[in-house]
Amino acid sequence: MKKVIIYLILTIGSTAIGVLTHKYFLDFSFSLLNKRNVTLVASSVGIQFKNHLFFIVSMGIFPLLYLISEKFTRPKSPRRIMTNLALILGTGIVCWLLKIFQLNNLFKKLSAFNIAFGVQNTMDIQNLNFGKYLFIGLLIGTLLSILIFRKKNTLVEE
Repeated sequence: MKKVIIYLILTIGSTAIGVLTHKYFLDFSFSLLNKRNVTLVASSVGIQFKNHLFFIVSMGIFPLLYLISEKFTRPKSPRRIMTNLALILGTGIVCWLLKIFQLNNLFKKLSAFNIAFGVQNTMDIQNLNFGKYLFIGLLIGTLLSILIFRKKNTLVEE
């Protein structure tokens, strides 16, 4: 019970960190995009709120995902604990970077189109989904951690 309370406090703290840092995350993500001559537009305010919300939820759920992983793997050494944490976080970051890579390829293709003078390529911000990909990556990392490090049930035959 004590461990669950500690993880609940960690979840609240990491959610607060997510609320405070979501703008920096999106700004950093935008800085990694090579937009070329494509303009990003927002069609509605609700879409921007959803993008912020996914990052905040991703930050907040990270301790709970580790708790789930810990329940299945029962790491004993600090090295195993750090490996679990690195696998979960690393997979989330890799999925987020893969989305940025995919968007950069899309911008490259969009900029290759010959368009009339004065017409500019635009892309809706709704299609970026940085927070969703981070969230999905954290879930995949948790599943990988469980699959790689789970304790096998050994049956003793008598």
